[in-house]
Amino acid sequence: MTDTAVAAAALGVPGAVVDPAIPAGTPAVLPASWFSTADEETRGFLQNKGLDKKDAAAAAFDLVGQYRNLEKLRGVPADRLLTLPADPAVAGAMDPIYERLGRPAKPDGYEMKSEAGDQSSADYVKWASETFHKLGLTKTQATEADKALRAMVADMDTRAQEAEAVAKQASMTELQAEWGNTYATNVELAKAAVRKLAAGEDEINALTAAIGDKAVVKLFQKIGAGLAESPFHAGGPAQSVSGATTPEGAKAKIAELHNDREFTAAYAKEMMEGLRGPRSILMTNLHKLASAGHA
Repeated sequence: MTDTAVAAAALGVPGAVVDPAIPAGTPAVLPASWFSTADEETRGFLQNKGLDKKDAAAAAFDLVGQYRNLEKLRGVPADRLLTLPADPAVAGAMDPIYERLGRPAKPDGYEMKSEAGDQSSADYVKWASETFHKLGLTKTQATEADKALRAMVADMDTRAQEAEAVAKQASMTELQAEWGNTYATNVELAKAAVRKLAAGEDEINALTAAIGDKAVVKLFQKIGAGLAESPFHAGGPAQSVSGATTPEGAKAKIAELHNDREFTAAYAKEMMEGLRGPRSILMTNLHKLASAGHA
């Protein structure tokens, strides 16, 4: 009779046979289980899995099968697994994952370069590096994000310039309709005012670029007309008209301009079209100065 049968009979299990060789009153002792030396938590695990009902060999094969199925589901070795934090929103909780994925240790690890001497470029690089690092981007991701951002800004600049050009064209079309035949002359007056008021080449270029907006052109046209129409007052202090301050000087300037084919052609065009342009205004003032003191 086996030890298990004897113990079962001793415990009064129905149908159990008591071994006559065992003296009556001997304490019943069940044989130790194969996992009896395991800690309490392990024993509970085996019991919850139903492995306590199996012998050691069967339980071992069962566990091996479960582990192999786990590997199939996992698909990668244990050292390639990442564990998500309980609360990803907690500051720094995602840092170990970001670092495993390839995020640099510090923002400057992205090695982004700024344009030499360009503070706005330096500010952008600082902002982008810190933002990319906070978001956990890898160097490759940061490089692609930087390219996309720069392309977007360049596209926005191009669109803004195109929109500005269209707006200026529409504005000048309105002004051309408003001024009619005097449009070209008035635009020349505006440009002349820019050249007169600007101190240097950079200012001339900047102000000339502004000529294209209706309000700006009208403003400089008024300034140009005022400068061109500065009258000569007989008996008053000497005033310069295109460099001439005396009647003799004015006569010499008139003769000089008559010998200037480009000026003469433009002046004749203004006279024929009845326009009060910068050349006709200049000649009027020169003639006033030349005739000063004469009845």
